[in-house]
Amino acid sequence: MNEYPDIVRLATVSIKKDLADMSEVNTCLALHVVANIASEEMVEALSEHVLVLLVSRTSPVCVQKKAALALLRLHQKGPLPVNVAEWSARLSDLIRVTHLGVAQCVTTLLIELVKNTPDAYMDCYYAAVDQMYSIVIEDDYKEIYLYHDIPVPWLQVNLLRLLQLYEPTREKSAISKLYKVLDAIFALAQRNSALVPQRSAAYAVLFEAIRLAMHLNPASTTTARSTALLGKLIHSRETNVRYLSLKTLTDLARCTENLTPLQMYRDSIFAALSDRDISVRRRALDLLYTMTDAHLAQDMVLDLFECLPAAEPAMREEIALKISLLAERFAVEKNWYIDTMLYLFNSFGDNVGELVWYNFLTYVMAQPTIQHHTIEKVFEYLVQDSCHELLVKVGSYLVGELSNLIVDEDGASPHEQLDVLHARAELCSPSTRSFLLATYLKLVNLYPLLSDRVLELMRPCQYVSNTELKQRACEYVALLEKKDSTFLDSACRQMTVLAYGLMPGPDPVQRYDVDELCDTSKDSPEKDLPDMSDISIRRSLPDMKATFRDHGNLTPSRPFSAVIEHRNTLHLFSSPPKPEDQSVSTPARTSSPAFDTVTKPVHVPNTPNTGVLYRRNNISVSFSRVHSLVVLHFEMLAVVDGTVHTVTLQGPNDQDTTPGATVHAPFPVRLSRGKPAQVTIQMGPEMCANTLLISMTIDSELHSLRIPLPVMIMQEVKPVTLNTPEFFQRWKAIGSNAGLEVQSVFPIPRYMDRTSQAHFMELLKHLGFGILHSVDPWPENIVAAGVYSTQADGPVGCLLRLEPNAELKLARLTVRTTTARISQTLSCVIKTQLSET
Repeated sequence: MNEYPDIVRLATVSIKKDLADMSEVNTCLALHVVANIASEEMVEALSEHVLVLLVSRTSPVCVQKKAALALLRLHQKGPLPVNVAEWSARLSDLIRVTHLGVAQCVTTLLIELVKNTPDAYMDCYYAAVDQMYSIVIEDDYKEIYLYHDIPVPWLQVNLLRLLQLYEPTREKSAISKLYKVLDAIFALAQRNSALVPQRSAAYAVLFEAIRLAMHLNPASTTTARSTALLGKLIHSRETNVRYLSLKTLTDLARCTENLTPLQMYRDSIFAALSDRDISVRRRALDLLYTMTDAHLAQDMVLDLFECLPAAEPAMREEIALKISLLAERFAVEKNWYIDTMLYLFNSFGDNVGELVWYNFLTYVMAQPTIQHHTIEKVFEYLVQDSCHELLVKVGSYLVGELSNLIVDEDGASPHEQLDVLHARAELCSPSTRSFLLATYLKLVNLYPLLSDRVLELMRPCQYVSNTELKQRACEYVALLEKKDSTFLDSACRQMTVLAYGLMPGPDPVQRYDVDELCDTSKDSPEKDLPDMSDISIRRSLPDMKATFRDHGNLTPSRPFSAVIEHRNTLHLFSSPPKPEDQSVSTPARTSSPAFDTVTKPVHVPNTPNTGVLYRRNNISVSFSRVHSLVVLHFEMLAVVDGTVHTVTLQGPNDQDTTPGATVHAPFPVRLSRGKPAQVTIQMGPEMCANTLLISMTIDSELHSLRIPLPVMIMQEVKPVTLNTPEFFQRWKAIGSNAGLEVQSVFPIPRYMDRTSQAHFMELLKHLGFGILHSVDPWPENIVAAGVYSTQADGPVGCLLRLEPNAELKLARLTVRTTTARISQTLSCVIKTQLSET
């Protein structure tokens, strides 16, 4: 039908006749056709007729039900061409009808419509309250609607879900009715029934009623009553009921401030960790984590440690992850956090995921006040008779960075530190030995007297079978044999700056979540972790100095205040090998971690001074701009807490920050519902296509966001007027070589083909260019010129040519400047504005 528009038009005319037919059969069949095979053209032509059938008072019951479901199907395909909200009053009447089948279909439709615009359907809110009151309290329904003595449970569930989509009302009569309904539902749920269908229907209504009570007021007595009811259901014989009880209690713990009522059931929840169903065990673990507060944190960590040995392998890593999160989240005493994590690494290292120990290292490197205690405790573990390999790996990195803090203590001289580490090397895997080799190199840089001893230890590694270990040994030996301390120090300066909070994770959404980490059906996120022993010393030793980037010096000889200066800069390593390969490969240095990447902002107007950048995961990030000052606005969309750890601004090259840009905020920034927060960015003097890297915690889950910031500092571009000979003389003088010309093809937005050429010109004028009329022989093309001034390059001439093609909905942009870097940046900026505006 899509290939033959004439058939579509004929079918549309025929369906219109059937929709207006007096026969119910013909009308219902036409509604079936509209719902199942309607094309975009048919939807535009028939949506209004379907809506009329729904709201008409003369439509038969069967037609109204099918019209509501057909309209729902059309809405799911795309935005409706008709405004259903205009008929809100009539839809509210349909909710109140005595034929509850119609009410069921209409509420199903409204649940989808109200999600986007709840204020437009406020009449339906009070209609839903009245219908629930009529069914539950007044028993106003026909006997045919009883399902195992439960009146229309499907309609009750739909009405309760619909009410949760609105903000809680302040009208006393509606609130009074709702609480009476909720109390009646809770009372009905406490009756014991031997019939499985009856229990299932009652529980379905009960759990939706509890969620509505939480939505209305988490601190109400009704919610407290529901907590007691859920506490009893934890012991239910039915797996689904236990699962839903734990999940609902977890949702309640996230939206209430008083966790004491939930903590009363702590023993029962711990017992659920031994449930025969793993999904129940996971929900119990999530609930234990969510209901923990500062007073209960240390006891909860100890109890989870007791559960670890008896837990099955599928749960151990989840429990270890929860222990690490609780220890960090409630680390009032920083030393307690360090002691807890080191005990976890040493006693249960096999169950600790790489995300956990990586986050521990970033935390330690970002907290100078705890570094001395950390390296002391680590060295105590290393000198013991038995030490887990994970602690050797973590300890080797910390010794390489913090060894100077304990070098004056007994038993911790440079030679003794080296001997303690090397005593563990023979029993370690190749990946850990790679860490050790990198640590040896750092120690030589700190203590040159160790050079001969380290060379003696590294040379045998040049002949091992593991290629990665062999390559590292060869490179490091060659580096040490140069006997060039300046060159060695330059190499060691390239050690990674661990950016706290910017933790690599599974793509595409950066989440620190137990379910995803332990889902065996997915690839393990550990394969995307950075290799912190990489020093980027690659194949060609004579050219090593050229391969290094200035990451800053993290060697212990440097004050640790310099380390903290790099917290807002992301420098991560490439990923280690997949689990089946025991060696640690070292890919190219340009690889980047996984982020929740947003390809373009949610909404940015034509003038890029305000807009919404990100709106999901219960948080909204918007921006406003005044000249070169950009303010990011963070706002929570749900009753959960959040924390913004770092905000980094990157330029076109992902490895470089935007020149001159600075971020002003008292990190960490705390977020909560109704209390938005701001982060101010002072943009640099140069024009860049910027990308925001944001690290935040939302409801105890770690997220890393990569969002394009549509803020271009274009005030330095001044328009220039040229005649045709002058333009082409400069165009040919620049030429197309050496990167001075950048050409790109990009799509034009769908609506752009209906706008005039003036729209493109206005955008280019807004960016600071002067439009040159009658220069291009093709009248639809646009030619512009400008002068861009920078402190580094001085005035740079900029010429551009835009060739739009309305038929293909594409445009070709050619930019020529006298500086290749400016050409690349200008092309990126202009293409972004023209393609997304």
